[in-house]
Amino acid sequence: MRIIGLDWGTVRVGVAMSDEEGKLAFPLQHTLDGKTAPEDIRKLAEEYDVGKIVLGLPLNLQGQESDSSRKTRKFADKVKRLTGMEPQFVDERFSSVQSGQALRQQEIKEKDQRQIKDNIAAALMLQNYLDSNPET
Repeated sequence: MRIIGLDWGTVRVGVAMSDEEGKLAFPLQHTLDGKTAPEDIRKLAEEYDVGKIVLGLPLNLQGQESDSSRKTRKFADKVKRLTGMEPQFVDERFSSVQSGQALRQQEIKEKDQRQIKDNIAAALMLQNYLDSNPET
């Protein structure tokens, strides 16, 4: 069963997908447009026979929900209506920071990072989920 990992943003949604065994996460090549993302996720879920959706929940440094968290939950409701799957929330604090650090280590320029940073963040978040939930 494949699992989709999502890093929601108002402009872009980062996307990663697991392998069929649910052991390894891979970033997709392109981010999704924030406006059409729920429908695009539905199409990906059908095309790749996805069984679960993991969505990063942006919490503040104290671990509490924020305005962004509430917007993410609204996005999750749209995804659920279109896919029939209840997204499982995971703490996504620092995933974008880790993504940026990984890209800088590979000497990818800041301006070139924009298109892939969100997908790398989604992959890191999904891999953490897979490592923490080996029965998935």
